[in-house]
Amino acid sequence: MIQRRHFSALAAAAALVPAAFAQERTMKIWIGFPPGGSADTIARVLAEKMKVSLGQNVVVDNKPGAAGRLVLGELKRMPPDGQNLVLSPSGAMVIAPWLYNNLPYDPIKDFTPISRIVTFDFAVTAGPGAPAGDLKTVLAKSSALLRQGAKGLVYGRNIYQHANPKAVVNALMAMIHNDAGGEEAWDIYNNG
Repeated sequence: MIQRRHFSALAAAAALVPAAFAQERTMKIWIGFPPGGSADTIARVLAEKMKVSLGQNVVVDNKPGAAGRLVLGELKRMPPDGQNLVLSPSGAMVIAPWLYNNLPYDPIKDFTPISRIVTFDFAVTAGPGAPAGDLKTVLAKSSALLRQGAKGLVYGRNIYQHANPKAVVNALMAMIHNDAGGEEAWDIYNNG
């Protein structure tokens, strides 16, 4: 027959087993971008908070490539054990299926959304010495540049048709240009 003190000792030991097991396991937050960027920074802050609240190790693992789509293909093949999470911008889950025919994942069937972590705003800005003070003038000047042989709408140090034409910010610039009736408007949905 189990005595009261033995039962208390067994109960205390049983309570410690999950905590010890949790310390041995490591949860990973996968990021489809290199270290140092906004997704990486957000994931590292989140990992620290989760480590405290879950009482287990939580690390960030960066697997950059294809604007976050490669890591989603890898995560799809991992066991759904709750120890592998992905922090992904909406583009890889919402926009990419409309732009790419052969994604290595189905965002609806292969993943379960947990929570929105953060939102970002995009803005069109110019320095005080810029020759354009509004978006209409910027688009008119970019159309003139296109007529002169430029390969895309120039903004910052990027030309949206060259780098990754289907990246979210480049797609946004193309849509702004198209909606404003920019000459030689670019159809992002049929470009490659």
